[in-house]
Amino acid sequence: MPEEINATQKSWYERFLEYVIGLLLLASLTYGISHSSFRRKIDKDEIAQKVLENCKYHSFMYMQEEPLQANAELMTCSEVQIKTEMNECDNRNPDMKVWFVATDGLWFLYGPVVGNGDLPHPILINSCHALVDARNGMILETGYSKFKK
Repeated sequence: MPEEINATQKSWYERFLEYVIGLLLLASLTYGISHSSFRRKIDKDEIAQKVLENCKYHSFMYMQEEPLQANAELMTCSEVQIKTEMNECDNRNPDMKVWFVATDGLWFLYGPVVGNGDLPHPILINSCHALVDARNGMILETGYSKFKK
């Protein structure tokens, strides 16, 4: 009597074909995720606009002129430490890429109220600047520059 072949048993080439199809599906899924919006490149204009909005709406200072323009420069943390006074990169990898963004504008910064309740003379601020993580667009640090006469 001939041996009956179990219907659940598959030949080696059928199993091989299933593995190949599975690997192709896994590879295409991995490729799709790596090139999706989760990891999309953040461009210079998008970063500049984000910092402008942050400076306008999250400022604790009175704005005399709304900032209209921002300049963004891609740097490493080691360059930031040399070129700026910002310290967010001090404990980060020196090769980490960040955007240094500076806006124009004019703000008045008032110091603490003096003993008699009067406001001190304002300090003029002419630039809001920020460090932005180049990988994910997160603002790491925001600062302000004093007006130079």
